[in-house]
Amino acid sequence: MSQKIIPDLWRFSSIARFDPKNSRDLIKLDPTLGKGLCVFIPMYSKIDYGFIAEYNDRLIICFRGTRKDIRAYISDINTYPLLKDGYWGKGTIHNGFYSGWESFKRGITNYISELYKHTKMPIYCCGHSRGGALATLCARHIAKNMKIPCSCLPSGSPKVGIKAFRDQFDLLPINCTRVVNGYDIVPELPPYDFGFRHIGKLHWLKQPRWHKYFRYFSDHHYESYQKEINKI
Repeated sequence: MSQKIIPDLWRFSSIARFDPKNSRDLIKLDPTLGKGLCVFIPMYSKIDYGFIAEYNDRLIICFRGTRKDIRAYISDINTYPLLKDGYWGKGTIHNGFYSGWESFKRGITNYISELYKHTKMPIYCCGHSRGGALATLCARHIAKNMKIPCSCLPSGSPKVGIKAFRDQFDLLPINCTRVVNGYDIVPELPPYDFGFRHIGKLHWLKQPRWHKYFRYFSDHHYESYQKEINKI
């Protein structure tokens, strides 16, 4: 993925934290989006938010990070891998993230299926933190089940699955670049020792080494990502 597109997609990831309800809200948050925005559709679940936007002949599917909600925090730590048939034990995907993605799956599938009857445009999935995890699962679904190549830009995302998930993901037609700011602690979770692995290529926003000991929480903040991505 071209480095130039990182700031462009990051704008959507950053805006998603405000839960814009319509295109007017979106453009108020970033007036520069007004010129290229054709369609804006918000998506809601009990704990998550996302939106679909047709912008400059691209389809953007974006998800918000974790909101201050006990249900969201419980979902974030529900790391047990889930089997495809719903039983516990030998699955490959973080259960909390998979359950979050399931809330959006049907609507996104229907929208893309209808769109692609008339026109085909590049698809980009993005999001920050938990939103990056949902974007990863969205891209996987589009490439694996809908047989459509796509791109994915998760920022500050935790790991989504174990090694078997990573190996399968890497074989799909997904152009994935994950962005990590400095020593952001969230991408270190769930722990490597639990079997979880990252997907895609890493684009590291370099920070001084002392951040590893004193800034690992603040490196995760939206503002910290914004500051470093502005330099690209």
